[in-house]
Amino acid sequence: MQNKFLFIKKRNLLLIAGIFWLIAGVNVVKMAINAYFLSYKILSIHIFLSVLIFILFSIMFNKISKKHLVRIKSYNEQRVLFLKFFDLKSYILVIFMMSLGIFIRLKHLLSYETIFFFYFGIGSALIFSGVLFFVMFLKNKF
Repeated sequence: MQNKFLFIKKRNLLLIAGIFWLIAGVNVVKMAINAYFLSYKILSIHIFLSVLIFILFSIMFNKISKKHLVRIKSYNEQRVLFLKFFDLKSYILVIFMMSLGIFIRLKHLLSYETIFFFYFGIGSALIFSGVLFFVMFLKNKF
């Protein structure tokens, strides 16, 4: 017998993914804002690079989001384990990216200006992808 709290309607995985990506994005943007206040100067090139990073990662995250939608729709069961909002590859990618970010910040491998534009771009793209998951949740009634 399935635990009704652990197994949810597969459509709700989109909602969980949206919440996950949104929280991750907000936290990354918060780190970017902290780096902004620790930096000596943020120039217009940093803003441009942040927009560029946002565009590149939004394209990548959009592709990943669509793959998750297809995978979630393909589940035969109507109720699935709530952790299936990601596949194993995505969990590994998240762990790798978080570990790399922590390592870079702890070892001070990048300037605050670089952390600002890179994290602001990635964090904004994560927020955008979280919103995309919410839209997919509202549009798909499977």
